[in-house]
Amino acid sequence: LIFELDLLRRHRPWFKKFREQYDRDSRPPRRHAGDYGQFGNFEWLIYTAYLWLFLGALSEVAALFSSAAPSPSIVRHFYLLGFVTHLILGMAVRIIPGFMGKNRVAYPNLVRLSFALILAAAIGRTLHVLVPTYGNILTRCAYGFSGVFAMLAIATLGLNLFATIKR
Repeated sequence: LIFELDLLRRHRPWFKKFREQYDRDSRPPRRHAGDYGQFGNFEWLIYTAYLWLFLGALSEVAALFSSAAPSPSIVRHFYLLGFVTHLILGMAVRIIPGFMGKNRVAYPNLVRLSFALILAAAIGRTLHVLVPTYGNILTRCAYGFSGVFAMLAIATLGLNLFATIKR
C-alpha cells in the first residue's frame, strides 16, 4: 500500500496524475494544496475543525485544574459542532466527488458559504462562554440562530454535492 500510493515520493506527487490537462496548462496549482481550487477552500474548514478540537481539549484541561472551566455542554459543542461538523463539511466536498467519478465540485464558492455558516453557528452556540453576561441580547440572538445557520450549512453542502453528481 505504501509503495502503491507512493508515500515515499519516489516519483512526482500522486495527485498530479489525476489533474486534467487543461488545469495544468491554464494556471498553476494553489500554493499549499494539490488542487487548482476546483474543490473550493475546503482546507479552511479542516483547519478550523482542528482549532475547535484544540479549544475543546483546552477546556477539558481547564476543567481539571480550575473550577471556572466551561460547562460540559459548551465543551460538547466545541467537539461536535466545532470539530466534527467542520471536519465533515471540509472532507465531504473533497472526497465524495471522487467517489462519484468527478474531479471538482459544481460550485466552489458554496464551500466558502458553508464555511461561513458553520463558523457562525459554532461561534453563536459557544459565544456566551466568551462574553461574561449571558443576558446580552447579542449572545442570545447568536445562540438562537446558531441552529438555523448549522442547518443552512448542511443544506449548502447537500446542494453542492447534488449539483456535482448531476453534472
